Formats: sequence, structure tokens, C-alpha cells
Amino acid sequence: MKNKTIKSFEDKWKRNKNYMNQVKEFQEEWYLKRYGFTKESFTKFLKNKKRILEAGCGVGKDTELFGRNTKGMVYIVEITDAIETAKKNNRHLNNIVYAKTDITNLPFPDEFFDFVSCDQVIHHTPKPFETFKHLLKKTTKDGFLAVYFYKKKSVLREFSDDFIREEFTKLDFDECYELCKPITKLGKSLSNLNIKFKIPEDIPILGIKKGKYNLQRFFHYNVLKCFWNDNFSFHTNNSINVDWYNPEIAFRYTIDDIKKLCKDCKVKIIHIDEKEESGISVLIQK
Repeated sequence: MKNKTIKSFEDKWKRNKNYMNQVKEFQEEWYLKRYGFTKESFTKFLKNKKRILEAGCGVGKDTELFGRNTKGMVYIVEITDAIETAKKNNRHLNNIVYAKTDITNLPFPDEFFDFVSCDQVIHHTPKPFETFKHLLKKTTKDGFLAVYFYKKKSVLREFSDDFIREEFTKLDFDECYELCKPITKLGKSLSNLNIKFKIPEDIPILGIKKGKYNLQRFFHYNVLKCFWNDNFSFHTNNSINVDWYNPEIAFRYTIDDIKKLCKDCKVKIIHIDEKEESGISVLIQK
């Protein structure tokens, strides 16, 4: 990975060591939903998995979810110093192995892991599809791989993403953090309005679908990323927006792109989330 992308996440996690205290419940529910699991079915899924890999853990966002649901070993990989925070956050678990390394060049044998999870990470690597194939090599025959890719958005949202990122990727994390504050405040203001409205027909030229929308969520997904969650602090909300605008590498894909990748790799799609607007979550079997 390019150093600037790594540096952005290094700085993010230094400033968000208590991130999991706020987002843990939200993150777990969101993870299970996107990959087609319930709490019960996920526990059953992990029951016979001897070796699990969390590829790109940050401060340990999914580590406990895996660790408490299996008797097997969970290997946690992170390229930044956030792995030290992940260790502290999960020190109550005794089945975790930590490794500070690059997910594009893993120091493990091929066909080593029964289940590999790379959630909200792969699109920040220089060649995401090559990273996908590398992770697949590390997965056992008949093993499973769960990956989340950023999704291409509407025409207006893609334009604003590119326009803002063109400038914000040149900044360091703290500079970007300050410039993101008005965007985050906009997200909060839109959320406070609590307005719901209806788009009667698809607008194909803009990539906007008909349906009922909350104003803030519509604006966030179709015009400008201005994330806001009332259950999170302003700092956490703003950091989530910086997370998108600051890293130099951030690829986006369509569902057809991911389906073609799976077909080309000759893997079976067990579940693919086509409804989630932020990204594409796919669970495949080798």
C-alpha cells in the first residue's frame, strides 16, 4: 500500500483509540446483516473453523465478534500501529494471534485459513482485485472469504467525491479533519430535520432510484458524503467522513464488477448484499 494511505489510517486510529466503545454494537449488527447472517447462524458458521483471518482490523472492529464465536484461532492482521490498540481492546480473549503486516503480502502458507474476512479494507489497497486473489490463495479448499468493496454511487455523489478527494488527499489527517467539520455539521443538520420524502420515478441519467428516503441519507448517498449517526460523538462522525476523503487510495465498484470478479476466480457466491448503498458485501466459497 502507498505510504500516504497508510499514514492517513495510522493518524485516524491514533486519534480514535476509543472508537469501538461507540460503534461496536452498530458494527456487529451491520456486519452480520451485510453478509447474510444472524447472531445464531454466524456462531454456527464459525463452529468448525479452525483458523480465521481478519485482514485489516484497525482497532479490532470485528475481532471480538470472531473470537467469542469460535474455539479456533483468530489471526488479526493490521498494517498500522492500531494493532496495539486492537490487542488492548481484546485482551480478554485468549484465541487471538496478532500480526503487523500487509494484507497484500501475507506471511502465511497458501490454503491456511478456513474463513477470511476483509471488511471495509480491500478498496484501499493498490490493486484490490489482486488483493482479493491473494486472500483467496490463503483460503482453504472449500473455505470462505467475506469481502466488502466500496460501491460506485450516483453521478452527483461520484462527482463530489472526486472533486473533494482531489484536494483533501493532499492534506494530512488533521488538516482534512478541520475541513471536514462543516461537511459533518451539514450531515447533522440534515439529520435533525428528520424529513422523509418520495422520489416517484427512477432518474437513470443520475443513477438515482425511486423510493422513500430520509433526507440526510438521500443526500449522503446521492449528493455528498456527510455521514451522521446520532449515537456517535461529533469526533467519531467527523473521523468517519475523513476516512473517506483523506486516504489516497479508495476504489469504487459496481455489483456487476464484483460478480464478474467472482466468476473469473471460479468461486461460488454464497451471499451478496445488493441493497446496502455504501458498499458491496460478498461472501464466497472457494
